Amino acid sequence: MYIVHCQLSIQYRALNTVKGMIVKLKDCKEFIRRQLIQRRSLLSDEEIRDKSNIIVERLKKTGRLEKAGTIMAYMCMKSEVFTRGLINDILAEGRTVCLPIVVEKEKKLEIYKIENIDSDVEPGAFGIYEPVKLPERIINPADIDLVLVPGVGFDIRKNRIGFGGGYYDRFLSQLRPETVKIGLSFDCQVIHELPVEKFDEKMDIIITESRILT
Repeated sequence: MYIVHCQLSIQYRALNTVKGMIVKLKDCKEFIRRQLIQRRSLLSDEEIRDKSNIIVERLKKTGRLEKAGTIMAYMCMKSEVFTRGLINDILAEGRTVCLPIVVEKEKKLEIYKIENIDSDVEPGAFGIYEPVKLPERIINPADIDLVLVPGVGFDIRKNRIGFGGGYYDRFLSQLRPETVKIGLSFDCQVIHELPVEKFDEKMDIIITESRILT
């Protein structure tokens, strides 16, 4: 497991040492973010495919998908855990699948239902494929039973770090308490401890190619 050592208080103004520099919490986050992005970028296409297949099978074996009527997934980008096949499988089972749209001006996610992964998505913000924005397909966050969450990194306490925009943290805070939040991650993205702020949303489960954190 790839571990970035960074000891910081969770207080906003706390300062500590990272590689000999005195930094604030946000600087520590950015340092870790860069390290994890670089680490994940070293995975080959074959490794991403093979590891993603293992992660998806582990997810299916948890039984969580079977208990969920409405599932929010994500369209993978770059070296994220591959989700396209999984989305097709969920749709084939007759479950409701929805995907996020990034609303940059309002710094939020809007969620829309899809029925076909080929015809119902299009390129969106940051080069991410997003659902076609049809008013009749908008989904209320309160109606979602399970969310598959991407991330730059996670830690063993199920904390998450993204790209720094806060889109997912704001969205996840709107869910029902019983909605299950599952982070999909490669082992190289999981570290011992992330610096955490009060608005950072934790996962309920994290699934990698070698283990499940609950």
